Amino acid sequence: MPLVAGLDFGGGAVKACVADVERGEVLAVAQEPTETRHPSPSRAEFDPDAWWRAAAAAMRAAVAQAARAPADYAAISVTSLRQGYVLLDDDGELGAGVVNADRRGADHLERVRQAIGRERLYEITGHWSAPQLTLPKLLEEQRSGRLQRARTMLFVHDWALWRLCGERVSEPSMASAGQLLDVQSRTWAVGILEALELDRSMLPPLVEAGTRVGVLRDEDLGLPSGIAVVVGGGDTQLAA
Repeated sequence: MPLVAGLDFGGGAVKACVADVERGEVLAVAQEPTETRHPSPSRAEFDPDAWWRAAAAAMRAAVAQAARAPADYAAISVTSLRQGYVLLDDDGELGAGVVNADRRGADHLERVRQAIGRERLYEITGHWSAPQLTLPKLLEEQRSGRLQRARTMLFVHDWALWRLCGERVSEPSMASAGQLLDVQSRTWAVGILEALELDRSMLPPLVEAGTRVGVLRDEDLGLPSGIAVVVGGGDTQLAA
């Protein structure tokens, strides 16, 4: 009976589960608290290493609770909060990750509206302007110079996949929640990026939920290495 492991990254905890997909039965659930730091009133950040240690501890606990043989495991997938992200260079994370409650993009909303147009922005992305969305946050990262040092922007879900298997990909529900997706074509909103002088090359390929993107190489999760790593998506979308 194939088992699937799952990780869910929220603002206050990371949860791990083990499920029997043939029976539709959840065999084990465990969680570890995560810390969100607020270096200023408008900022909400996390330590990627600390969050990953929490994820590994939660998964080890769920695997122990399930008490099944390593050969029973087929895959692991991920879901996460939306709008949060991590910037990476060639070697790894560029400092703190950013969570959805962060409002560092507030000063850039008018720039977005002027460059794109309020109605056109909604037509393309399905979102009105808001400081919590990833698009205006990236403009603040651009202003500060941090974005220019990055090779890739990964949403929290994407970052977790990268930690699991080393692949840098994203998924439409994550991109949409970040106000970076053309919702009609299910592709990155390239016209918006160009109008705001944001580098398209920092965004990874988009792949659909359920796609196998690699194999597990992290040995700290209590799972057998080599099982499939499968794309998940936004927490609300998958819950629905």
